Amino acid sequence: MKKTISKIPGLKELYIFIKEKIIYFLEKKKWNKLKKKNKIKLDLGSNKKGTNDFVTIDYLSGDIKHNLFNPLPLENSTVDEIYTSHTLEHFKFDNILFIIKECNRVLKPKGKLKICVPNAKIYIESYIKNEKFTHRKKWYTPAVVDTGSHIDQLNYIAYLNGQHKYMFDEQNLISIIKMCGFDYVSLRNFEDELDLKERHFESIYALGIK
Repeated sequence: MKKTISKIPGLKELYIFIKEKIIYFLEKKKWNKLKKKNKIKLDLGSNKKGTNDFVTIDYLSGDIKHNLFNPLPLENSTVDEIYTSHTLEHFKFDNILFIIKECNRVLKPKGKLKICVPNAKIYIESYIKNEKFTHRKKWYTPAVVDTGSHIDQLNYIAYLNGQHKYMFDEQNLISIIKMCGFDYVSLRNFEDELDLKERHFESIYALGIK
């Protein structure tokens, strides 16, 4: 029987390594151009082109392709602001720590990290109260399961059809940012020019200042 790359020990890792080296080589000019900017603002995990002077960094698309499992190819203390929205929940806890620590490393002193993630608490509370979300029609369709139980809503935010790896509430989001070395950490308000209105009903917003 013919084996696929993913089933041959070591080959999958080698394939990923080579692929990421090729991506970095192809994107190197973009990184070098970014380094020359007077003010650097990054949007991590967005698969669309940047707006409001933000440069989007994403593994599949965006302005610059990059795997957030790897260090950002930028010098220490060179970035003014970093934003990430509904991205960190797609990573395991150790990876989340790595990403936020990378943000701390590349940010200038007093540089800002703005984070937006789903608030798992409201899904848990809806289950306890036996309530149905009014915004359910906006959910990611492949992840929607209807067994007749409100536990379906909790499963949705916890797993999202295999895409979610971690759940947040206000307390653990603040604690995690502090664990990654930020001097000042607090919750923040929704920002109209930055955050997604369609995700506001389920989001937590936080600010970390280096």
